[in-house]
Amino acid sequence: MPPVWTGEGDFGIVIDGEGERDHVVTFQGLVLLLVDADLAERLSNSVLDFKAPPCGGGFTLDVY
Repeated sequence: MPPVWTGEGDFGIVIDGEGERDHVVTFQGLVLLLVDADLAERLSNSVLDFKAPPCGGGFTLDVY
């Protein structure tokens, strides 16, 4: 699946509005993340995490 990302690298996280088919991730009633339905299906066995400095300071995506 080609990414919609236009930044550096092959994949990115962007600020966007909720799409009709988005998978919505919530925490305590707040929407935290919207993931395209096709991408969510392909990444169902993955872990998206945020590493605070000094452990890298950024998002990681572990695909299993």
